[in-house]
This record gives sequence, structure tokens and C-alpha cells, in this order.
Amino acid sequence: MEALPIVLMLIAAGYLIWRVTRRDTVQASKASDPAGHIRGNGEFDCEVVGESHYQRALERIAGGRSGDGAEHDCIAVLVPEPQNKHDRNAIRVDIDGMTVGYLSRGDARDLGKALRGKGLGGTTLTVNALIVGGWDRGGGDRGHFGVRLDIPSDD
Repeated sequence: MEALPIVLMLIAAGYLIWRVTRRDTVQASKASDPAGHIRGNGEFDCEVVGESHYQRALERIAGGRSGDGAEHDCIAVLVPEPQNKHDRNAIRVDIDGMTVGYLSRGDARDLGKALRGKGLGGTTLTVNALIVGGWDRGGGDRGHFGVRLDIPSDD
């Protein structure tokens, strides 16, 4: 009888360790329905940051690794995070219900300002996205996945 609580504690500890180590593949919290879609210029020159923490999710979304790498077209959801402890202007990037990174501080600030100017501040939106990289050519030649968004710049 005394062994049962110890076994239960070990199972609970194992589960917590599993959840923490798999944070990039856990479904992102559901964002409110997107209010609209950002139409870009087809250049995909806005790079997502922090995607190194979400490689498993990106590999899953892109369909795995290959010798040539990925160029996977998809739709990203931009989710404002005003309660983010690191940056109140943070904008999270989700694809297929999984977090894959964030806009850079500068891009989040600029996009947030542009959206507020159009009365869309704090709104969840979608945008065309491209997952790139993720090659595996063997012999240790292995690249990270990255995400590029089709958000027009003011330049």
C-alpha cells in the first residue's frame, strides 16, 4: 500500500517532464477567430523569430525533412499577446494550431501601430506564410526550419 503513492508521484513527475520537453508540439491556446486576412506583396520578407524553439512543430507541419528542404505554403495566424511578460506588443505566430514563433519586436510594434491606425489593434488576423529550410542531407548537414510571412512593408 505504501508503494502506491510513490508510484503515482513518479508517474506525475514523468508526465510533467514530458509536457515541458514537448512544449513546441503542444497545441497553442485557441485564439479568437481571425477578423481578417493581411494581403501581402508575395515577397515573404517578414521573418519570424524564435522558431528554433518550435522545430518539432515546424517539421510536423512541413511534412518532415528532405535533402532539399521545405518550401511549404500555409496560412499563419497572428495572435496579439498584450499580457506577454517580455513585450506588451508581442504577436505570436501560429500555424495549424501550433505556435511556431513570434514577430520580431520591431515588426510587432510596426504592425500593431498600422493596425491601430485602421481600427484593428489587438485583432487576430491571418497571413500567407512559407516554411523554409529543414533539410537533412546526411553526414550532419541538417538545417533548421524557418518561417517567412507575406506582410507588406512600408518601404
